[in-house]
Parts: sequence; C-alpha cells; structure tokens
Amino acid sequence: MAAVLALLSAVTYGAGDFAGGLASRRLPPAAVVLRTNAIGLVGLVAVAPLIAADDVRAHDLTLGVTGGIVGGIGILLLY
Repeated sequence: MAAVLALLSAVTYGAGDFAGGLASRRLPPAAVVLRTNAIGLVGLVAVAPLIAADDVRAHDLTLGVTGGIVGGIGILLLY
C-alpha cells in the first residue's frame, strides 16, 4: 500500500508541477499558487475524514500548516 501511495503522490506532484508551470505563463504566479493551494486544501478536507488518526495534536496541525505555507512560498519563487 505504501508503494502505491508513494507512486500516486509522485505522479500527482509531477503533473501538478508541470501544469502549474504552464499556467504561470498565462496568469500571475501568485494567482496560480493560490489556486493550486486551494485545490489541495479541498482534496485534504475531502480525504482527511477517511483516514483514521489516533492522536492528532495541535503541534501536528501547526507543522502541517507551516509546511503548506513554506511549500507555497517555494513554488511561488520557482514560478
């Protein structure tokens, strides 16, 4: 299962990176990053209730939010 999830993650990340690069030719990079992060958030909200988590602490959520913000800034700088 881990290998399938890793492969799916790599394919979607690569396709998203390619599509984001194409989109940043037509739109301002900040608009592309905001839209792609919004799409990712919708996907996260849809899938999160389906995954059983025993112990989620505020620290875990803080790390996730911080990672998302820093990743968005990194993609913005890439575009």
